[in-house]
Amino acid sequence: SLGNQYRHHEELADWAVKNRLNFDELVNTYPFFPDLKTFYDKRGGAVLILRPGHNFHSYFIPPKVYFKEHPEYYPLVNGKRIWSHAQLCLSNSDVRKIIAEKIIKGFKEYPAAIAHGLCQEDGARAVCQCKRCRALDPPNPEIWRDGIPYTTDRLIKTANKILEMVNREFPGRMIYVMAYNNTLKPPKTTKPSDGLIIALPIGKERFKSISEDEERKKIIDGWASITDKLIIEPLIYMHVGRPCSNTNHIIKDMKYFKKLGIYGVRPMALSTWGLNGHMYNLAAELMWDADTNPEEFIGEYYRLFYGKSGEWIKRFTERREEIISDPSSYVYFQSSSPFYFGNFYIDYTPYIEELDGYLKKAIMMAENDRIKKRVERVIYGWEFCKLYQHMMEAVKNFKKSEEISFQEVKKKWLKLADFIAKTRRDPDIIGGDTYYRKLIRRHKTRIKRYEEHLSERKKIFKNADVLTLSEWDFKLDPDNKGVDEKWFEGNKGNWEKIRAGRFWEDEGYNYDGYAWYRTQIKIPMYYKGKNILIYFEGVDDFAWVYVNGKLVGEHVGDRNKTWDEPFYFTVTDAIQFGKKNVIAVRVEDAGQAGGMHKEVYILIK
Repeated sequence: SLGNQYRHHEELADWAVKNRLNFDELVNTYPFFPDLKTFYDKRGGAVLILRPGHNFHSYFIPPKVYFKEHPEYYPLVNGKRIWSHAQLCLSNSDVRKIIAEKIIKGFKEYPAAIAHGLCQEDGARAVCQCKRCRALDPPNPEIWRDGIPYTTDRLIKTANKILEMVNREFPGRMIYVMAYNNTLKPPKTTKPSDGLIIALPIGKERFKSISEDEERKKIIDGWASITDKLIIEPLIYMHVGRPCSNTNHIIKDMKYFKKLGIYGVRPMALSTWGLNGHMYNLAAELMWDADTNPEEFIGEYYRLFYGKSGEWIKRFTERREEIISDPSSYVYFQSSSPFYFGNFYIDYTPYIEELDGYLKKAIMMAENDRIKKRVERVIYGWEFCKLYQHMMEAVKNFKKSEEISFQEVKKKWLKLADFIAKTRRDPDIIGGDTYYRKLIRRHKTRIKRYEEHLSERKKIFKNADVLTLSEWDFKLDPDNKGVDEKWFEGNKGNWEKIRAGRFWEDEGYNYDGYAWYRTQIKIPMYYKGKNILIYFEGVDDFAWVYVNGKLVGEHVGDRNKTWDEPFYFTVTDAIQFGKKNVIAVRVEDAGQAGGMHKEVYILIK
């Protein structure tokens, strides 16, 4: 035994063995098991893959180690080498050599491993624009998003070259390549070597299985036509804040994967056994017999795992799946910092009494303590759903910068955080040891920072007359010519009407880049001699503020912070009292939502 500290990993390994799913990724587990081969030999062996997660920066070419001396290892973006929010310069021969050497080192340390991961970093990151990298792409590559092109061809060409170097020392070993985000679509000018395992993390539309989604099927079919080593990584077992799958989706998808003859399936999920244990069991069964009638082992699962309680757990599960499969159950809105938990929640309100009733019957029918604990896992998972909904309802009604509204959401958030802390001994109830625990830690910092902001805001607004600037003129500036043409001075060209306090996407502008807001306001003469401030609750991402043609301040820096930071400038010297004043704001949005998404105020102290 490995002791209580690592017992969780041992139990999962035993569960996998019992289901004949001997697969392990040596990214989190291998530091815990010095003698990993013995550990798995006792369990019949295992398919071991080294570091299959995002590893360009985190393992192969860490910027802290290389960037200062070798900026050429990192992407050339707009004429400058950068590492932050970027991938690697894949055409660089030294980069390929370092990666190959580290993969070889991994196989020397763990000779039982069959493959080593080569996976780009997560998120919408910049890619290299140097001539050699662009030469690896097809002519006029398709754009993924935010101006980032699809670079699947350069990734596969690079992986093929690295595999050649690795195979000189370790013939037959493979490289596990994650085709992800801007490498999700198949390459157009190259073909993966036989020794590349292509992992395809692919989500689904919320109310469709992958097999019913023509767009995703086209991607999967395209890869399957050029490689026989395709692993699908479907996002199918998810938590209450993400798209939810149901039993029918899993059945359809597994049949589709088998018909396609793919190499393997690696579901990407939180281990939410408290609500989704039946789906784990179902997927494990279908891995071996996708064509069987699933009703037989679904019924067997509830009967053997929950005993007499199984009938009621089954009713609860099936009813909940009906709810999460119904589009009308979803409430959509744009949450905002410090409570950024996504943009929707599932409204269980009309069904709570019914679902609670099923679980009360289940706990009453439990035949022994073991069954009772299994039922309690489901009850805890359901309690979490209700607490999450209550918190999200408060987030939806959150009025920015109002103390009472803030405290109401904080109270619901603390209740959820306390519940997660209490389930710590059984992390698989809600996946609490992964996503949610990190989410709580991250929001703890945000909430503290926001409380400091409210305190500072109270001081700034004290003894001030407040004017809200809601109505603005708006104009896109895709060529970034507004400064040269002095759009900040007055009416030039055609401007549209827009409101502050919302992302410009919510106003109908699906756009990334520069844009301008402009308004006019008259400050009466009797305010002359007072101190005038302009206060912004938040502008995504950067802002340059002009008053009567004069640049009074700019808000730039780290995009991860500036997009949601309040800021203000003293504009007294630029104000013309008794006359209309032109206020213009130049905004740059690098990606996703953008604009003056929170309120703007004139403060007269």
